[in-house]
Amino acid sequence: VDEEALYQALKQEEIAGAVLDVFSQEPLPDDHPFWTLENCFITPHLSGRSSKYIERALEIFNYNMGHYLKQEFSLMKNVIDLKKGY
Repeated sequence: VDEEALYQALKQEEIAGAVLDVFSQEPLPDDHPFWTLENCFITPHLSGRSSKYIERALEIFNYNMGHYLKQEFSLMKNVIDLKKGY
């Protein structure tokens, strides 16, 4: 993401808001302009975590490992698509 372009779009209210937890420089410096915007919400990388995170992650890992060992790659969950970039 072009952080400067995003900052300008938020500042000029071209977009209503953004929730961000990843930045080109981490931790985000105290003087970064994102901190000054009321329509920019900054969360830690842990924002997606819950008390069930590890349990659920291990369930997916075990499920995927079983299919990986059988070379059943198409049955795996949450596979990274390098062409899409995620």
